[in-house]
Amino acid sequence: MRLVAGPTRTQGRLQVMVPTVPDLSGGWYPFCDASFTEEHAKLACRLLGLKYGRKFYASGVNYDANTTGNG
Repeated sequence: MRLVAGPTRTQGRLQVMVPTVPDLSGGWYPFCDASFTEEHAKLACRLLGLKYGRKFYASGVNYDANTTGNG
């Protein structure tokens, strides 16, 4: 997991590394917000080594498609 496109290293779009599988080319993919809760955000932040966290909203982070794919 990693955070990208945020104003600081502790804010941004959550991405996960997906291995190459038949329907996916592999690489970094954004984590879908559709059912992502505040509790999920706290867990993701802990897994990233942060003491706490919450969902972060900013137009450049939530909707910028330029940070998806391999990277």
